[in-house]
Amino acid sequence: MDGLEEIEPDSTLTIVNNSAEDLIHIASFQDDTTLEKMKFIKDEVQYEALTIKANSLIEDESNWIYSFTNNETPDTLRVFLFAKNTIVSTEWDQIVSKYLILKRCDLTLSDLDSLEWTIIYP
Repeated sequence: MDGLEEIEPDSTLTIVNNSAEDLIHIASFQDDTTLEKMKFIKDEVQYEALTIKANSLIEDESNWIYSFTNNETPDTLRVFLFAKNTIVSTEWDQIVSKYLILKRCDLTLSDLDSLEWTIIYP
């Protein structure tokens, strides 16, 4: 193994879904903020893995701090929240063209620390 697989998770990002609908989340350090590269979430296996059930939360243990401090990654984590129903029933080009995102957060390490590593929807 190489890269991040060798490093133990160093932080936990919690996303709380206080709504009555299931959400899908994507967290990425990509500089490119277009939605076109996220088309993979239309795959049923992917969107099931990325689902946050209504009135629940997910805890994503990962190498977030390492990624922020690694010079090869940007300094902003982008978190996108979509309605699961939108992902399931809408063509991806429509999601992109109409920007059918419920919430987008562009967060620095300092932002995450101030939020205690918790994003709350809505």
